[in-house]
Amino acid sequence: MTDEFKKANIENYTVAYDSKNVAVFVIKEPFTLSEGFENYTVQQYADLVIENNGLDCDSPKFENGLTYFNYEFTSLEDNECYTYFSYVYKADDAFWLVQFATLKENANKYAQQITNWAKSVEFSN
Repeated sequence: MTDEFKKANIENYTVAYDSKNVAVFVIKEPFTLSEGFENYTVQQYADLVIENNGLDCDSPKFENGLTYFNYEFTSLEDNECYTYFSYVYKADDAFWLVQFATLKENANKYAQQITNWAKSVEFSN
């Protein structure tokens, strides 16, 4: 990401960042949350996220070494429709959900840049 992003405190997220056009929301879900969770694949985890959140979206896609799904959400605060680009990762101790959100009308404009950011995600202990 660029220095345009500023850290934001958003409830229920491990970390979040905001910029003028794209927001990033990150959730870490440790394997200790559920017995056998460490045996899930990234696809199984993505399916679980979609199901548990009642998201209206296609099945997860696998491209460029990434597992992701996209969906749209209309904010009750500003009545704007946002496109969420949701990437899932499996680290040594947890699953991570990294979501990039932008206004639906800007989704195509930022899609490639978001993919590049998603490819650069790294985890350290």
